[in-house]
Amino acid sequence: MKAKNMFVAISLAAMLLSGMAAMAGTLEASHYSAVLQGSCIYAKSWDSDEGYTPMGIYQMSESDTFAVVPFLITKKVMYSNGGGAFVGDDFYCVWKQEDPSSGYTVTQVIKWNLKTGERENLGVCDNNLAATTAGTAIDPQSGKVYGIFWNSSQKSARELGIVDYSNKKRTTIATIGKALYALCIDKTGQMYAIDGDGNLVKIDKANGEIAVVGPTGIKPKYMQAAVVDTYTNKMYWNAITSKDAWICAVDLSTGAATKLAHLSDQNEFSVMRVLPPAAADKAPAPVTSLKANFVEANTTGTVSFTMPTEAFDGTPLAGTLAYQISNADEKLLEGTASPGQQVSDQVTTAQGMQTITVVAVNNQGISPKQSIEKYVGYDTPTAPTGVALTIDETGQASLSWQAPAQGVHGGYIDGQHLTYNVARQPDGETMATGLTATQWTTTLGQGYASVYKYSVTASNHGLESEAAVSNPAIYGSGLEIPWGCTFDDASSLDIFTIVDANGDGRTWRWTKYHQGAAYYIYSKTNDADDWLISPPLALKANKSYIVKFDNEVLNAEYPEKMELRYGQGLNTANYKVVMPVTTFTNEDYNTNSFTIAPEQDGDYRLAFHIVSDANQGSMSIDNLQVDYAPESGVKTLTTGDSTNSNIIFDLCGRRVDGSNLQSGIYIRNGKKVVIVK
Repeated sequence: MKAKNMFVAISLAAMLLSGMAAMAGTLEASHYSAVLQGSCIYAKSWDSDEGYTPMGIYQMSESDTFAVVPFLITKKVMYSNGGGAFVGDDFYCVWKQEDPSSGYTVTQVIKWNLKTGERENLGVCDNNLAATTAGTAIDPQSGKVYGIFWNSSQKSARELGIVDYSNKKRTTIATIGKALYALCIDKTGQMYAIDGDGNLVKIDKANGEIAVVGPTGIKPKYMQAAVVDTYTNKMYWNAITSKDAWICAVDLSTGAATKLAHLSDQNEFSVMRVLPPAAADKAPAPVTSLKANFVEANTTGTVSFTMPTEAFDGTPLAGTLAYQISNADEKLLEGTASPGQQVSDQVTTAQGMQTITVVAVNNQGISPKQSIEKYVGYDTPTAPTGVALTIDETGQASLSWQAPAQGVHGGYIDGQHLTYNVARQPDGETMATGLTATQWTTTLGQGYASVYKYSVTASNHGLESEAAVSNPAIYGSGLEIPWGCTFDDASSLDIFTIVDANGDGRTWRWTKYHQGAAYYIYSKTNDADDWLISPPLALKANKSYIVKFDNEVLNAEYPEKMELRYGQGLNTANYKVVMPVTTFTNEDYNTNSFTIAPEQDGDYRLAFHIVSDANQGSMSIDNLQVDYAPESGVKTLTTGDSTNSNIIFDLCGRRVDGSNLQSGIYIRNGKKVVIVK
């Protein structure tokens, strides 16, 4: 590679200016790939879109098999159902609005700047500016916009004419006696269209006379566009039938159509154009083998590539070429090299995602750009993985995770110096910062059973990852009775313990249906063996408690089987059976009620154990409640009670203070006593 010299700085601008003259050459560039732009007024996927319809300008490249990608999409209306034209950096759009009930039509001309996206409503125009299904075409010889238009809102005749969108005027050349589609003009000024039988036809611009060229093999329907690439004189047609859509090439000498790409979304374009070639014929072809290598977090790295050996039109290159290396709009380096020479240069950029672009230059123009995206410097790490929380019986919470192995953008992660921050969720209170280990512990205070969750973020030299949140874990003493859960949101299940005992991944979860519920859905191959275990509840010995819950199944033809147990700790094998295995077929919620009476004080859990056969349906549980059972004073009296006249109960079975009774009826020594004050 030759050293950088003054020749490059002085001559590049001159090369660009002189190279533009070669754009009018007649050779077909061997490196040329057509790029189409069009105004899309319909796509099948829009039928199910909510909100605004993404009409606008879309782009298709021959090198990408004409995949339809957005170019200019806006929430403002860009509905060119009356045709339009691409004129320089502007797109003129005719929007026709019809009221079927009154027959009234309003037609407007709207101008869009394709560089800025700026919209200018030029106002209401005559209805005769609205194109038919043939649309419009620009004559490359004169620059005039021709089209086949309706003569009025009544659509009583079709007219060939010339339109001036900026002044909202149209002249008429001739009446066209039949429906045409896909109007276009080749580089010599010859006008073409497709007729209703699917024939390619020639149209005389002077008098509207039509001559059939030959059949395309495709019968058109609906509005559709075509364009002739003036660089290659190749016709591209957005062919639409009653059932499908394609991008086709049409032979202007025979009419035969070749399907280049199937438009699976049935895209309908009302206007199309071909973008100018990316380079002049004798300008260099693109550089090849472009690479950018930045080691670790260094912002100085190497850009390497191979200079072209051919011009854009495929002819050999000779002499010295110049090149430029840029980063977005900032020039990083320029130099000179021979055709085919391998170039390697050091460049320095800022930290972050960089777009490195290289062009080759000669006195005929600039090559098409070759670009590569590269993240340079320290990258933001991905979130830690495997964040797991456990809490033992003493209240020690242990949090662990795995370090991220890569950056969000594929950039450098300094694994030796990653640090971590821990926050409590959902309040976000910071618990620890700057941790270097992938674990953290804390001791929780005493209190009622609560759900604990923590998030972990990783920091790579100040660039912090997204947060990764741990599993929920429960710690604390039993919750007071009465207690209940209505499963109104997904977080309701955080306080429950879910055990997928058969390990098939089909277990209890939350569902939004029925305003929220706990939900089990079947496995096709495995019998259910899944537990939904409540938080600890503080229960007293010799007290009775009512447990209620609602449940339903998806379909009575697919019964579900479930049992209910309760006990201390999490070892369900030691739990007592409250409801034996029961088969449910009810498709609407039923309320189930059971009584439990623990023999000693303690923290107890309820456990719903679903044991349905494989390939059944689903079970939903809602409105779980635990409350004291009403007590009967007579039944609770013992032999010892009868000798103590101070043991008194009210009629609801509640023990009362006998020294300060109000008027009423009470039970003392197993007999009713009336107190009057």
